[in-house]
Amino acid sequence: MNKEYLYPEIPQLNPFSFFGATSLVNSDPILKNGYSFCCFVDNLDNPSPFFAAAISSSSNSTYFYKFTVSGKIPNFSEFGMLETPTNEGILIHLHLETYLRKFGPKIYYFIGDGKWGSHFLRYQTIAAYYHIDIIPNVSNRYFSEDFALDSFKNHVQELYQSDSLSKVTLPYLFRELVSIMCFFGYLDKKEIPDQDYFCFGLLNEPFNKFNNDSFNPVLTGERPITPSSVKQIRSLFKFVKLSLTKFGYEILSNEDVFISTLAAVNKLQNDNGIPEGPCNNRTVQLILNSLLRKKVDPFTDFKLYGIDLKSPNIDSHPKYGAIEGSKLDETSKRFATGVSRAIAQLPSPISNISSIRKQILELTNTGANCIGTISKNVNLINQDLKKTKSIANDLKQEVSKSLDQYSNTDQLLKGLITMNDNLDQKMDSIKLSMRKEIRKSNWLLVILIVLVYLSVKNWLLPKLRQ
Repeated sequence: MNKEYLYPEIPQLNPFSFFGATSLVNSDPILKNGYSFCCFVDNLDNPSPFFAAAISSSSNSTYFYKFTVSGKIPNFSEFGMLETPTNEGILIHLHLETYLRKFGPKIYYFIGDGKWGSHFLRYQTIAAYYHIDIIPNVSNRYFSEDFALDSFKNHVQELYQSDSLSKVTLPYLFRELVSIMCFFGYLDKKEIPDQDYFCFGLLNEPFNKFNNDSFNPVLTGERPITPSSVKQIRSLFKFVKLSLTKFGYEILSNEDVFISTLAAVNKLQNDNGIPEGPCNNRTVQLILNSLLRKKVDPFTDFKLYGIDLKSPNIDSHPKYGAIEGSKLDETSKRFATGVSRAIAQLPSPISNISSIRKQILELTNTGANCIGTISKNVNLINQDLKKTKSIANDLKQEVSKSLDQYSNTDQLLKGLITMNDNLDQKMDSIKLSMRKEIRKSNWLLVILIVLVYLSVKNWLLPKLRQ
């Protein structure tokens, strides 16, 4: 019989769960006392072994789900987990200090009611909004049930709408980006579990590679997936698709557009001696070179867009042909001479072509100069950034030194204050001692005066009697 485990997270909701394949024994969770429930923000919307975990706590309660593991039992200690046998099954909970020591600092929030099922979708959605650059950070206020997420849904709709996605939802957007990343070879389809879910953190690395191939590093932001980068890769896909159609490759409309377009790409690769695969940089370069070498026939282009224009066959038409002077009468000869003189005054087609070529070259040079200027400006920005970074580092060192000096000064002041307190205590002690000594001296003086008085009296009395 398979062992039954208790865990506060439903493994089926996480395709990357360290439990692997599981089967729920009971869909109703079991409330267990002595545990608090903790959600790890960095793990949300990422290919993580778990999103949340239970932690020992005497004053809290958490709901656990019971299930069996179909495959290999994981080594729970690798994830900082502990196993505690109970009557309901083996309870898996996290030793927080071990986990943080092993995997580094983490942002985590405690969930008061201990119910992961009622918070899972909201928390995943908030993390996804962060990954696709809708919200600036993942702060605690977003996780509050009082915080409305409707405005963020509208932002996603406005910023990520496309021809193929009239109504943008996170699962559909994720599937589109997965397909387009696989199409261009930035992602392997085998890495994506065949489940209906979204995990934009999985696409960060592929989009990083795409951004590095497409943009100057100075122009890219902190997050790889942005409306601009998605728009860029969508445009690149549309360009490849239209180019293949122009080359005569068939793209079936009744299939998945990415599958049918990739089939056309593979045919193009076969025709040009390139190994079959995704539409990589070599294939895109081949398409660009083919377009530059292609001679444009206007009649073919019109026909491509459904406009069938037929040029007349001049050789077989009775009214077209060369003018033969020997067959003309005097009036026709004068007319032909006048036409020739008028045509002679028109600019030569070759000169027009030369003029156009000159304008194109001038435009190209202007564009090259602009690009050169932009490149110089980007280099200057890079240099300024390096200088700023250097100044920031120097400032950081100075601040660190100042803090050290402040710490030393603070310690010195504390030492002086301690010395002053000690001196005050000693002075008070000396004052007390002096008062005691003065009191002793006063008593001695009184006694001395009394003794002198008695002595004088004893000496004078006999004298006076005589």
